[in-house]
Amino acid sequence: LPTFILLYGPTALILLATLAVSIQTHAPFEDFSRDPAAIGRISAFAGALSSLGILFWCAPSAICLFSAALLWKKGGGTDFPLFFLLAGLFTLLLLLDDLFLFHEDFFLKYFNIGEKKTFAIYGLAVLALFYRFRASIFQTDFLLLLLACGFFGGSLLFDELAEKLFVSLHPFEDGFKLLGIVSWAGYFIRACFQVTRQI
Repeated sequence: LPTFILLYGPTALILLATLAVSIQTHAPFEDFSRDPAAIGRISAFAGALSSLGILFWCAPSAICLFSAALLWKKGGGTDFPLFFLLAGLFTLLLLLDDLFLFHEDFFLKYFNIGEKKTFAIYGLAVLALFYRFRASIFQTDFLLLLLACGFFGGSLLFDELAEKLFVSLHPFEDGFKLLGIVSWAGYFIRACFQVTRQI
């Protein structure tokens, strides 16, 4: 029974909330439930790299949260359970942001926080996370984590250059972003495997 409640309760709430929004906004329910490519009648491969990035956000988020639960149950007095929990939640936030473009519309509309401020907040959150759990990070193979930060920085740099030069630099901006996401996923998946296999 608890499993059924945990699985179907949130799903039912999501469906009801979607139906309520559909009624309130007079938008067809299928606009929320169908695939964007089918709604827009565009290629099924439209946004393929972006969708791939979402998958690579999802994997480390789920694995970090699962590993945190395992380690917390086992105990041991290390910082890894809390590190993986916060890293998993932060990665989930980045996933939702990337999926629903919070930094471009939602945060600005409802919180008056623009794209650059959002990225600055994310950057500070990452620095705080890394500083707080530096001892744990140094116990892992953290090269991929450094590469992830470098790739994300490169993506932001090309985004800024594109705005100033009025040219499209999407192959570089989006390419570096995908490399950053893959590196982030690789680090946390590897770190979780290294830590949990010891219990």
